[in-house]
Amino acid sequence: TATIWTLRGAMAAQTQVRAWTPRLVQTFMASAIGRYLMIGGLSYVVDVGLLFLLAEVLGAPVWVAGSVSYWTGVLINFSLNRRTMSSSGRVHTQAARYGVLLCVNFLVTLGALQLGERLSVPVVVAKTVAVVVLTGANFGLYRRWVFA
Repeated sequence: TATIWTLRGAMAAQTQVRAWTPRLVQTFMASAIGRYLMIGGLSYVVDVGLLFLLAEVLGAPVWVAGSVSYWTGVLINFSLNRRTMSSSGRVHTQAARYGVLLCVNFLVTLGALQLGERLSVPVVVAKTVAVVVLTGANFGLYRRWVFA
């Protein structure tokens, strides 16, 4: 009977998880932070995938691989975030502000990659640390300044 009770409990818990998961995902995606994190996640996957391919597989210098992967991720990030966060059509102003923020992010990212290389940290780990550090500040700046 203990085994049957455990199986019934597990099945009930699984049913409850299925019932609230779609709502949780929908609520998350309806929020600005949810969309920001999903877009950032997509940009990150493209960025890190290219970084790994160029630096680790093809042997490109870290600064070249980091630059190409970073700016490819930027194009994806700007276009998708502009669609979800922008309330107006002032694309030139938004692009200029985004460009200023990107220059700062780019320098921080290259610094993290170079430091990681000196410390023998894999490029993907160094890149991830830079992304995590910049993510919180960028969200606030996107909402209050870049796409305001």
